[in-house]
Amino acid sequence: MSVSQNHFQLFGLAEQFDIDLNQLSRTYRNIQRNTHPDRHAHASKRDQLLSMQYTANINEAYETLSSPLKRASYLLKLKGMDLSEDNSTNMDPAFLMQQIELREELETARHSTDPESALEKIGSKLREQLQDYETLFRQQLAEISPETLDKAAEQVKKMQFIVKMQHEVERLEEELLDY
Repeated sequence: MSVSQNHFQLFGLAEQFDIDLNQLSRTYRNIQRNTHPDRHAHASKRDQLLSMQYTANINEAYETLSSPLKRASYLLKLKGMDLSEDNSTNMDPAFLMQQIELREELETARHSTDPESALEKIGSKLREQLQDYETLFRQQLAEISPETLDKAAEQVKKMQFIVKMQHEVERLEEELLDY
């Protein structure tokens, strides 16, 4: 492993949104076996430290590539667009209205006579939306230009909203199951 390798290179994957998650997992396990700090317990302090750093880098890379949202953000970062530094608050008003409506549906589901059904309906909508935004992201990332990168970044921001909303649905499901 080289410090200069990006996450995709580390795992021998093409720099693209769609990756083989099975290959990622296999490669991760193989790399972990070879670099795990326990394998270097009797090595010099320097080698032990390097092993720990490699393991931390491998874990971070694996976590990033395993998550479609994190992978999309990372791809943009590789193209020079770091969303963690993007402070713009411009979002599509229609998208924001959809989010408000979904939050209202979530609140209604909380007090529904059949909250499980209502939450499943919301979850289904969110999965569909996420798939749509992922598809748009793929298309826009394939057409490399400043304009399409901006549009791809907008899709990632929308994906972030959807994933956050999915977590809220999961929390409400857990909360309702505790009753």
